[in-house]
Amino acid sequence: MSTERLAKQLEELCHDWTIAHLCVAEMRRLAAENERLIEDRARFPDRPDDIGRMISAHIGNLKTSIKTHEQAWRDQLLRADALQRDADRYRFVRTADTLQISTEAARDPVAYDAAIDAAMLRAKENP
Repeated sequence: MSTERLAKQLEELCHDWTIAHLCVAEMRRLAAENERLIEDRARFPDRPDDIGRMISAHIGNLKTSIKTHEQAWRDQLLRADALQRDADRYRFVRTADTLQISTEAARDPVAYDAAIDAAMLRAKENP
């Protein structure tokens, strides 16, 4: 059944002219959109239609989300590694019997960390 024929039947059945007019206008708009999609699909079979573009956009959003979550996961791993390293160093300092660090090194955080790392290496080499 054609769109025009359906539109006439709808106008005859509907008592409220405004609602019928809006329904007919929407039906004609949708029919024109459907014809455009069919014509585009026939003329350009290798080009994506509206649904293809929506799916492509959705896949793009998923890929972006994966990259974002992967980077956040890598950042969490780096933080966890740093926390584990700090915990190991703190445990070593607390349990070391003789930790020889000069007072100058103890005043400078970078030198203090280097001295702790050197002491940890010596402890691993000479258990």
